[in-house]
Amino acid sequence: LRRVRLWVLVAVAFYTLAGFFLVPWLAGWIAEDKVREDLGRELRIGDINFNPYTFTLEVTDFVLADPDGHELAAFDRLFVNFTLVSLIDQAWTFQQIRLEGPVIQEERFASGETRFARLKDDAARELEPTGEGGMPAMVIRDLDVVDGAIRFADHLTNASDPSGTIATIAVQEFALSLDDAALHENTGFPVHFAGQLEAGGAFSFDGEMRVSPAFEINGGLRTEALALSPAEPYLQQLARLAISGGNLSLDGRLSVSDDEPLAYRGSAGVDGLSLPTLDPGDTEPVVGWQAMEIGQLDLSLAQRSLEASSVSIEGGSARVIIHEDQTTNFNRLLVGRAEGEDPAPEGDDGEDAAPLRVSIAGIVLADSRLQFADHSLPLPFSTRIHKLNGEISTLASDTQTPADVQLEGQVGEHGLARIEGTIHAWQPTQDTNVTLTFRNLVVPDYSPYTIAFAGRRIAEGRMALDLSYRLADGKLE
Repeated sequence: LRRVRLWVLVAVAFYTLAGFFLVPWLAGWIAEDKVREDLGRELRIGDINFNPYTFTLEVTDFVLADPDGHELAAFDRLFVNFTLVSLIDQAWTFQQIRLEGPVIQEERFASGETRFARLKDDAARELEPTGEGGMPAMVIRDLDVVDGAIRFADHLTNASDPSGTIATIAVQEFALSLDDAALHENTGFPVHFAGQLEAGGAFSFDGEMRVSPAFEINGGLRTEALALSPAEPYLQQLARLAISGGNLSLDGRLSVSDDEPLAYRGSAGVDGLSLPTLDPGDTEPVVGWQAMEIGQLDLSLAQRSLEASSVSIEGGSARVIIHEDQTTNFNRLLVGRAEGEDPAPEGDDGEDAAPLRVSIAGIVLADSRLQFADHSLPLPFSTRIHKLNGEISTLASDTQTPADVQLEGQVGEHGLARIEGTIHAWQPTQDTNVTLTFRNLVVPDYSPYTIAFAGRRIAEGRMALDLSYRLADGKLE
């Protein structure tokens, strides 16, 4: 009996010492050495604590870095509570997983390759395939991720800027929670995540997620005053414009699955948008507005369609300038493509992706303003229209019927401006016919133009002016 007691004590002592001291040290040493030898990356772990009696694991100060020193992933603390019910349920069961202060820093290079793609490829070469497919049996009763940060840097190049620019998107205070998640079963479980953009604004999602047999997530998405400024480098791939203001608000349902890469149904709004040119000192927007609202927006990437109810724009502003050579300021804003650059993205099968079918019920303008100038006229003309109201009828990409334009505003104190005609939004240079009617304009306001021709100012007078513009086959009449 004494020998049995002695060996029991020895076994308990060895189990205790091994669990509390040997296992953590051995796990940290093997992990760091394995990552360094097999993946060529540096792994640093502060402390590993394991309790062999409660089966809890704590890891602190974790950092995984690329060979160039760039930190890929890090966290302050990971706590895992493994439960012995796994032996009964025949599934890895975790009572609690808590991850504090995680930081993920992804980067995409001009070649299209990303840092995590490199890590995945290196791991695939080193790890031998097991031949077992599917999700391992795993249950997580409670998972919490708190105080997270996600940073993404995208290297962009275009014809106008060969040196390239870097688009940066940073999410802070990211939080994620899952409850009773059976990852291996064909059942959904509740998920919640939220965060804030470093540039401004917040987002949140409450819904349901499924992992097996295929990933699927759907639920309510809400964004509040999400800053659009991080999208500026992507806009400059198309036009020489800056984003000096603007924030996005969404309130609707989001769905992602194998059959639907992305679907959104709900309302949308953009407030305080201002798009000036990149010219130094040019702060007046080419296009902008105080508020824009869409009551119902339906987006489906699977069906390649975007449908919107009437778009309401309040406090809009725009500049339309026709230069002496009859080109417009919008022509000069467009960024040319580099030689050999693909004109459109390709699908997974190498074929050109189908264009997005867009249908907008109409556009309603209220209390807007327009700066219009035509320097191609014998006597150059420029004016500002304020209190501009009206609407543009249905805009659809799958019809050849142009949209009707009916706008009316005020010039000066008593002048009238009316804009009428038709425009094909997706082929404006092929079929556009617009008439601008001005009445009761105060002629002395245009003296700067007469001075250049006649050397005299205009003392007084009223003017009426009709301008008709037709764009056909890319030519302006």
